[in-house]
Amino acid sequence: KINTSEGCLNMPGRWDYMISYTQRCPAAKVLVRDLYIALRDRGYTVWLDIKMKCISEAAMKEAVLNCTCVIVVVTGPCLDTQRPTVDQKENAYYNRPYCLKELQWACDNNICIQPVTLYEDRLNIGSFIDEFPDNLKSIGKIDFISLITENVGYLKEGVNQITSGTGKCLENGKNTTSEDVKMYDLFLSHKQNDINPDTNVSMRGLA
Repeated sequence: KINTSEGCLNMPGRWDYMISYTQRCPAAKVLVRDLYIALRDRGYTVWLDIKMKCISEAAMKEAVLNCTCVIVVVTGPCLDTQRPTVDQKENAYYNRPYCLKELQWACDNNICIQPVTLYEDRLNIGSFIDEFPDNLKSIGKIDFISLITENVGYLKEGVNQITSGTGKCLENGKNTTSEDVKMYDLFLSHKQNDINPDTNVSMRGLA
């Protein structure tokens, strides 16, 4: 752990879950939005870049090192409508520099990792794992959870699997206190007034 609420880059400085994904995948952006809402509805604090004031590399590292579990949303080659001429392979999670950094930080610091994927990619998990750098292929030793966002019932079941699968990490209670949750909710309520849009845009192309 590298931070507490005092002096942190994003409030409250520690979270139950951090969601790692690539913004170059439109389907992943939909999935993480729904996943974020589902986890928040269950009372968990969640670090998601689009909800944060600061999304610098330091902020990403702060989130990884100060969360109980990193949810890694693994997606493959896809069309990024904002960069239609870019090779679709470059848009895969395992080819995005900051995504790999987040995963590496979690591995290096013994942070719980829960990989998830889109339901339609469930048969591609093996090939995805093959594409990870050798030092990160160990993600294949963890059971992936496939999520369906179009069906509320299936999404609920997927979230149940995530929260029960990380139960060992959370067995001593959530990583955040009730005071943290209050601070987090207050931060989110004021975030739109304080956020620097230029900072967000500058980082998104790298994720």
